[in-house]
Amino acid sequence: MTKAWNQKYETLPNTKYLSKAHWGIRWTGEGRKSPIMTFIKASLKEMNKLPEKETKR
Repeated sequence: MTKAWNQKYETLPNTKYLSKAHWGIRWTGEGRKSPIMTFIKASLKEMNKLPEKETKR
């Protein structure tokens, strides 16, 4: 189960999804003080997490 700020939804294990391409800020340099805009490519990702009830803590 995943919780967003205003909703709960369940993701089935072994679910594949597409991460969209987007622009993001990467902080670089000494002390990570310099922001650089970088393009992040789209990629196919997979959820391999067990449901919360099955995870051991």
